[in-house]
Amino acid sequence: MFVEIQSLNSPYLSPEPQQTLRNSAGAIRRLLGHKGLSSTQIYVNMEKLIFGKGSNKYVVKVATTVEELQSLLRVGFEYVTDFQGKKILRKRK
Repeated sequence: MFVEIQSLNSPYLSPEPQQTLRNSAGAIRRLLGHKGLSSTQIYVNMEKLIFGKGSNKYVVKVATTVEELQSLLRVGFEYVTDFQGKKILRKRK
């Protein structure tokens, strides 16, 4: 049984964050620990090549058992974080 994401009522799981790392090369630079933006730009360009100008929208699922987690990983969901003892996963639309 999957838990609907809306039932968790967390501001950290908002479907449309105010600012994403994709829109901020400076934030990515700091996250990766780069001193200059030129190194970071390589990763930003690579991300654009892989995902293009596609959607930032995700299908989000919450796994409560190992079996649910395994089935979601098999169909392409990626692990995001743990929240209240549950595994949060996402997959681009």
